[in-house]
Amino acid sequence: MKSRIKLSRLAYVMVCGLLVFASLLLGACKNTGAGKRHKLAFVTNNASDFWTIARKGTEKAAAELPNADVEFRINSDGTAAEQQRVIDDLLAKGIEGIAISPVDPVNQLQMLNRAAHLETQALERRLVVFLTLLEPVMILVMGGVVLMIVLAILLPIIEINQLVH
Repeated sequence: MKSRIKLSRLAYVMVCGLLVFASLLLGACKNTGAGKRHKLAFVTNNASDFWTIARKGTEKAAAELPNADVEFRINSDGTAAEQQRVIDDLLAKGIEGIAISPVDPVNQLQMLNRAAHLETQALERRLVVFLTLLEPVMILVMGGVVLMIVLAILLPIIEINQLVH
């Protein structure tokens, strides 16, 4: 009878320990995004009054969104080269999203595709890091599930063995 109580207590302690470990693991992995600030940019094609009004709209939206920083860039001289320089600066700063009103859409297609490609590469790098961290966590979770199944099978067998002796 004492060994049965010891086995039940051992199983209880193991299950509780596994639950505490799983809850700590899930709590550490939870990311609410409250501290993450998203950096966004808006690049215009000229300095008309329309873009001044649009700037006010983006400033209002940035004030309403607690996790967003919006950078509004007005192309001062209205050339494709200036716009290219602005976009290169924004990409170097690590801007996460860019809205662009191109000066010359047909001739700037290569620049727009390059900017999209750089952002895609950055996303792929973040995804690789996330998956690299997720794999060991999944192995630990599956190990815990297998442990629970083995305990569920072995504990009744051990208890029956204890009753026979």
